[in-house]
Amino acid sequence: MRASWQRRLWQNDSCRSTSCSCLCGALAGRRIILALRTDQGGSRLGSAAETVSDRLDNRYWKLGAFYVNSQDPLFMVEKRFGVGWTINFGNRWSVLTLSGLLAAIVLILILNRRTGQVSSLEEPL
Repeated sequence: MRASWQRRLWQNDSCRSTSCSCLCGALAGRRIILALRTDQGGSRLGSAAETVSDRLDNRYWKLGAFYVNSQDPLFMVEKRFGVGWTINFGNRWSVLTLSGLLAAIVLILILNRRTGQVSSLEEPL
């Protein structure tokens, strides 16, 4: 059970929003620092056994968007086009992680429907 000071602290909306803002700011700052230290595609990390050009080979990209290479140990690779990362569908751990995430989302939706809870998006204005 929470102490009374903890209850009072979290009942105050301004304190809660300040805490969330600080957390989001810290996470964004960490991401910016990481991006500056590693550069795009991790070019500042040093040489690797497999170069980026090997990952751009057409034989590893299915339908132009899905990276499938069971020989590549990386969980995620840089997208071929645009900005961001995609998972390596040839790596069993990335496929298991994606499957677990999707299963968790479906389970939450099913449990939410069974209990009859109304989410904040469904409440009338």
